[in-house]
Amino acid sequence: MKRVVLVLLSFVAFVACRDEQSPTAAKGPAISAEIRDAVNGGGNPHFFWLPPIVAAPTFTGVFNPRLSPVVEICSRNVSPCPDGQVHVRFTTTSGSGGQIVRVDLTNQLYIVNWNTDPSTEPVGSSFRIAVIVHKAVLGFADVDIVGTGQVRNANTGGDVQLVNGRTLPIKFRIEDGALCPSNSTLDCAEHIASPGTDNTIVSNNQQAGTFIPAGALSQPVTVTIVQNSTKRCIPAPFALPEFEDCYDFFTDPGPNQFNVPVTVAMCIDRESVPSTAVHQLQLFQFDVGLPVRALQNVPARFLPCNGESSVGSRGSGVKGFLARLWRAVTPRPLFASHLGVGGSAGSYSTFTWSFVPEIVTNSINPQLGAVGTPVLSAPTVLLRDTTAAHNPVAGVTVRFTVEGGGTIVRDSAVTGSDGLASVGMWTLGTALGVNRVIATAIGAIGSPDTFTAVAAAPVVGLCPAGSVGSLTTFTNFPDALAAVPPGGKIELCSGTFTADNVEITKPVTIEAAPDAATPPVIQTNADGTNGFAIDAVGSGTVAFRRLSFTGLFMISAMGTYDQVVVDGCDFTIGPNGTGVFGGS
Repeated sequence: MKRVVLVLLSFVAFVACRDEQSPTAAKGPAISAEIRDAVNGGGNPHFFWLPPIVAAPTFTGVFNPRLSPVVEICSRNVSPCPDGQVHVRFTTTSGSGGQIVRVDLTNQLYIVNWNTDPSTEPVGSSFRIAVIVHKAVLGFADVDIVGTGQVRNANTGGDVQLVNGRTLPIKFRIEDGALCPSNSTLDCAEHIASPGTDNTIVSNNQQAGTFIPAGALSQPVTVTIVQNSTKRCIPAPFALPEFEDCYDFFTDPGPNQFNVPVTVAMCIDRESVPSTAVHQLQLFQFDVGLPVRALQNVPARFLPCNGESSVGSRGSGVKGFLARLWRAVTPRPLFASHLGVGGSAGSYSTFTWSFVPEIVTNSINPQLGAVGTPVLSAPTVLLRDTTAAHNPVAGVTVRFTVEGGGTIVRDSAVTGSDGLASVGMWTLGTALGVNRVIATAIGAIGSPDTFTAVAAAPVVGLCPAGSVGSLTTFTNFPDALAAVPPGGKIELCSGTFTADNVEITKPVTIEAAPDAATPPVIQTNADGTNGFAIDAVGSGTVAFRRLSFTGLFMISAMGTYDQVVVDGCDFTIGPNGTGVFGGS
């Protein structure tokens, strides 16, 4: 099947972090009593163990002194080492016993001294020594502690005498190409970039690349691009749908920040993009401990899928698409940096693509309700694309959090084909006041979306005749009756209500007009055929006639009016703060 591609481009500079996958990351079953390098076990062709662990090998590649390898000694013969099983760890900046990984330029090797101790490495114990760069295991060797002052290569059976009876010099050689070896199963690239020239680096399969202009670097660096096969490659709370294309970009050593911005680009399989989302494609950058960022899109003609014709098969261009993408609303360019590998706090940047939907409210908001009871309308959001058609977007993860009290049934939901995500039910807290539910979809326009409900006290009985009081001290309905400012609402939240002797069994909303001089609007949440009779008593004053309450009910509202008068079946609200009623 012919593959159709789009190029998605971003004008960036990296901010680096840690925990990444590289083309030789070990996976699968545990390996016991082995040694793995270019000479032994069919390992990475550009990684070599050196004496005293093995006999001196022969090599012809170019030594790479720019890396920051980690030497990890695991209590089990497993790669990668499981959590909690790391016995000793050495980086270029820290390590057990004050030892660190050092580069020996004269002998073209890396070295660190492991000072063993009978109390922590007793006779009979076994360990796996592994060398890791960007969390890719370049090679490993299993050793046994066989006696005081001796370790044994568990694979060859050869004994290694320890220096001063306790120190094992761990020496190894890493050559150019080790981070993207010829036996890698992942799409990758590894090249040296120079500060004084333009540098274009494209992955082996020509599906990802970068352009580093002259002046962006202050020293030569090794630039590596590695396909990231982790699902999901950007973890929660990133909420947008993810697709197969995801890459890690890093430099060794890494500048804290490029001197000028660089360009990162990826080719995208058009068949995996919803037809409604083509014009909302966006590249995203992720670093552990930092928010996910959407990047500004720019041309990158160094990729084969970014040609001069219309969108089509591999080799066809997307100039028209890019022009449309330019017009999309995107953040300003990111000027990020990329730190070196090893023990530093951060080691890579991960890039993936998605399309940017918007999040909109799809339920009543705000609401009023009785304390400790569910609101009428459970908070629900709609994720939709930004085209004129506003097509729903499936596969977006929405997370819900509660503020101010109350509980929800679901704290997260993934949108379906209708684009909707809901909490299921929202029960207000037991204290009077404002409750909120916040819906968040990281990466979506309009996120977060906040839902508000006021929890008020329920009241039992009929409106007593001749009652007058301020809103905060209304003697017959303490904390239960509050009037509304212009544009606000009063909602009769529970019980049975009648208007003109017609029973209304569902909640009723009395909504104030935008200005105080205009009479309020009466709405019902029934079938729309029932309503209240409204009599204009005077300018800015409206009387609600023939209104009666039976059974358990509550009146609540947000906002402030000065005074309300109620009596029996009628009540009158005056925008001047005073209402008068003469019994009925």
